[in-house]
Parts: sequence; C-alpha cells; structure tokens
Amino acid sequence: MGKILLINTGPLEPDSNGQYSAGNKSVLLNKWAEAAADKLAEYKIDALYTCPVPDAPETASIIAVTFNLEVQTVAGLQGLSDTQWNIMEMQKDTAENYSDQKILTETGIKSPFGDNIEVVRNSTGSALDMLAESHKKQAIAIVSHQALSVIMVLHLLHMHNKHYWQVAQDAGAVSLFEVRFGVPSALYINDTCHLRGLI
Repeated sequence: MGKILLINTGPLEPDSNGQYSAGNKSVLLNKWAEAAADKLAEYKIDALYTCPVPDAPETASIIAVTFNLEVQTVAGLQGLSDTQWNIMEMQKDTAENYSDQKILTETGIKSPFGDNIEVVRNSTGSALDMLAESHKKQAIAIVSHQALSVIMVLHLLHMHNKHYWQVAQDAGAVSLFEVRFGVPSALYINDTCHLRGLI
C-alpha cells in the first residue's frame, strides 16, 4: 500500500502594510519545517515533492535533509497569487461567521481560487493521481500551502468543491492518506501535534 503525506508550510508574517502573502518569510519557517520533518521521520519517505510557490520549496528543502532526498517540483500543483491569498483571508473571515452550510452555499462564498477552482482541482487531481500511480507501494510527501492542501484532501476523498471550507488545514499541519486497493483512505487529517511549543 502506498502512503501520501501532505505537509502545509508554516505561518506567514505580515509585510510593512500588514498584508499576508506568499513569499513573506516567517522567522519560524525553519523551526516549523524541522518539526514537520520530525513528524515524518516515523515513516520511510521514498520521494519528496513540492508545489512551485514561495515558501513551499524552502520548507521541502529543510525536510529533504532528514531523508537525504531530492526535492521535486510538480508544476501541476498550482499555487496562489498574492491577490488570491488576500482574498482567501477575507473570505475565510466571512465564512467563519456562518455555521450553516446552506447559508454558505446561498451567500456564494467561494474558495480562494474563485471561479477557477475546478481548473485548479483538475490540474492538482491529475498531478496527485500521477504521483500515486508512480509510487504504488511507497510513501511520498508533498509540501504545499494550506489552500492547495484543501483541494488535495477534497480530491483524495472524492468530496465536492462546496465542502472547501469544511476541510481544516492549519499552518504546519500534516495529513496522511493510505492508498488501499487504489482508493485513498484518510488515516489522519490536519495533525498539528508535532507543533507543540510553536503554536
């Protein structure tokens, strides 16, 4: 059976204007990445992949040292622009004010990918399927930003895009899926136990 581990990058720091965007380096980035590496050490990681957006390759390179692996960038794992990150934060605040899924749907709250969510999901899903097929009996780790990790969870569990805000993915979290007879099963999602002392 193959294993797929999703690792989120650590928290971002605001720039001089108070805006959060990919590429703002957190002083804790190394510590968060090292904590994730410690978490992954209980598994034999055969390959390490990253999405091509700021902070993810840096986090992956720190993790790679633990396993003596080369970080491989997957173009199909699309990232977010600075504008999309800021929109995501605003929409998340709005979404958290509603507990009823029906209200969420009726108010038209979207994912940070906006109307392009299906395009992003198709690209991401294809990349994930390709990686799973290439590592049927191996364990792979994929470093990504939180928003893209949610898309990967939705794809792996065959959940509709409307459930986007129902999938929690915190900074630095690790999620583990085991592929059983070609079907991904969630063993744990959004685990942050390894971040004690950092959050």
